Amino acid sequence: MKILIIFLAGLGNAILFEPCLRAISNFFPDCKIDLYIKQKVVEALYKNSGLVNNFIYYDKVPFQSYDVVISTSAKLDWKEKLFLFLVRSKKVITQEKIGYSEDIHEIDCRLRLAHALGADVQDKYPKIFIPENTKNLLPNTSRFTVGFHPGCSEALKFKRWPAQRFTKVADSLDARIVFFGGPDEIKLSEKVIRMMKNKAINLTGKTNIQETALAVGNCDLFITNDSGLMHVASAMQVPLIAIFGPTSPVKNAPLSDHVILQKGKDVKNISTKNVINAAKKLCVKKYF
Repeated sequence: MKILIIFLAGLGNAILFEPCLRAISNFFPDCKIDLYIKQKVVEALYKNSGLVNNFIYYDKVPFQSYDVVISTSAKLDWKEKLFLFLVRSKKVITQEKIGYSEDIHEIDCRLRLAHALGADVQDKYPKIFIPENTKNLLPNTSRFTVGFHPGCSEALKFKRWPAQRFTKVADSLDARIVFFGGPDEIKLSEKVIRMMKNKAINLTGKTNIQETALAVGNCDLFITNDSGLMHVASAMQVPLIAIFGPTSPVKNAPLSDHVILQKGKDVKNISTKNVINAAKKLCVKKYF
């Protein structure tokens, strides 16, 4: 059985899609799943997971036959409709047709695709596959470790809490402070660290997704905007503080122990005191 899944989103949504992908793979153990993607980080996330047979990038049309084609788009545009017409398939399942709601968690929305194939979902907690030979850039220590992600997608800067507030929170903690992020966030992390009085470890732009997940998993607390790395921390079951602005915490809430901070639609409404108090609430027994 051959299945093509059209998945055009980024890292965070890819992590939340993993339970659906795993459910389909487990239900059809002999199937070959091709994933049609836009972003290289999605391939990096799923590579060596055993869930995907082949990755096909957005600029190519797979002129071959599939038993099932699945579209994960909430709303099909004309390009994807044309794509579905060009790809030969016995069966087409679209998220648009089976339903997508902003009032339902992303994982549950995606699992509807697995249910449409008859798959039985045993576990809906996202997993990140980390090979045994993955380099550990943040070894365990007895010192309390707090990870920070002050960035998010460049196109979604409105979700970023002000850099100077991350600085104030980091300096308020007697802990090992570690900054994470992608290559396009290096300058942002450096800006936060330059304003700090205390020292910090900067892993921004220095890790692949598996190394990032392993290092985040060695944190005792993670403080972040609503971002892909928020979902990495959640998948690694790290307690976290998630700072939300206009996006929906109902839709994108982490599954690990967490405190969600949201005051209206502007992240600037959240104070440093709000974040520090949330940290105390999460870690009072272990740290404060």
